[in-house]
Amino acid sequence: MATKSKPQNQCDGCTLCCKVPYVSELKKPVNTLCVHCQLNVGCKIYKARPQSCRDYTCLYITDNLSKDLKPNECHVVFEKLKNAPVFLALIDPDFPDSLDNPVVTNQIFKLLREHFSIVTTVGQGSTKNIILAEDTTKEEVWRHITIAYKLINF
Repeated sequence: MATKSKPQNQCDGCTLCCKVPYVSELKKPVNTLCVHCQLNVGCKIYKARPQSCRDYTCLYITDNLSKDLKPNECHVVFEKLKNAPVFLALIDPDFPDSLDNPVVTNQIFKLLREHFSIVTTVGQGSTKNIILAEDTTKEEVWRHITIAYKLINF
């Protein structure tokens, strides 16, 4: 008997990725809603959106996470750094205690078991916490972050 595959997650009104990350092409600051975002709907320039938006890797979409990890529900966007064993957990500054949510905590532990380090942040200039994967150093994680942000001209 064939099993039904789980339908791929969609944004469905989640626009947290239009708020928390920096977008170099638009010079959109961290934790500022993009001028092209229609809240709870999506990008008004979706077909012409910048390359960094096209390349954005929200774990909810790319790994088809459970609905309780939808960023606008848990208030955290998990973003995979390209070519690095590191995830950013970008916390919505309107919900700074989101890491206390057991669903978010469980996802962090899952990523750690998969040998990923996690950097949590509530925005540019905020304290960044690093949760290291086994056999990983803080210096390695910062090196990956530095390289990633140089690539986007942050």
